[in-house]
Amino acid sequence: MPKDVEALLGSITVNFSVLTQLRPPSQGRSDLWEAEDSRGQRLVAKRHRSSESLRRETHAYRRAVYSLGADRAPRLVASSDTAQTTVLTKLAGRTVPDQRHRLDSSVEWEVFHQAGTLLAQLHAAPHDGDRARVLPAEPWDALTDGLLNLINVYVPAHLATALRALLADQPSLPDPVVVHGDYTPRHWLWDSRQRFLRIIGFGRSGIESPLRRELPRLLHGTLRGRPDLKSAFFDGYGRSLTSDEHHACAVFAAIDAARNLRWGHQHSHLDTVEEALAILEHIHTGTAAGTNT
Repeated sequence: MPKDVEALLGSITVNFSVLTQLRPPSQGRSDLWEAEDSRGQRLVAKRHRSSESLRRETHAYRRAVYSLGADRAPRLVASSDTAQTTVLTKLAGRTVPDQRHRLDSSVEWEVFHQAGTLLAQLHAAPHDGDRARVLPAEPWDALTDGLLNLINVYVPAHLATALRALLADQPSLPDPVVVHGDYTPRHWLWDSRQRFLRIIGFGRSGIESPLRRELPRLLHGTLRGRPDLKSAFFDGYGRSLTSDEHHACAVFAAIDAARNLRWGHQHSHLDTVEEALAILEHIHTGTAAGTNT
């Protein structure tokens, strides 16, 4: 553990012990350590890869996470710009991807239902247009500029035609809300003993329209090909999306997928290429069927 992270822990509690490194150093992801203070409380020290991630997570814990309810997310114990680190309480539970093979259909339904409920509560959190938390928004022209050339180079012909048609008109977006920014099962902790879902990983949180990234990534990523889990999630969310909202999700999911497809080819990252193509195929199939789901 780096000295400045040790010093931050030492400022919280005089006596502590580092138990394990939860995540080894890796490009683009935060380093994590688990520690225990003198009272036996477990803590997680998270060294962020960027000051922006630190800022977003600190803002979320101080101003929005309370909306999830008691024990639904870690508590922020300390934050240091110098160490670029947050210290959080450690929660019970394991990430959903680590347990998917063990979850029967009824438990899986409950996990996704609770995930929908918690996201609705986060989206309803007051934010008063806090400029420090507003995520940068690209104008439509900037989003689509050069995208047609990108499509010609990287997107298969049968998908390219549908994608060009999808991008013909700018979809309308609802007012911005507090978003998690990476609301995927790897940030969902399922406590199987209590049948209780908790949320972690707020380093990409901010204020943005939920149709720009949050819901498109869920619809065309996490929930793709799983109508049962989609039903559970939006039942928990409290409502289904309108046809216009589905269309907007398809548009922005397609834009992100096309960009990821280019990145995957340029960096020879096969998993990224395959996921981007799967998203574009899913959008194409939904568009052809008139559902955009």
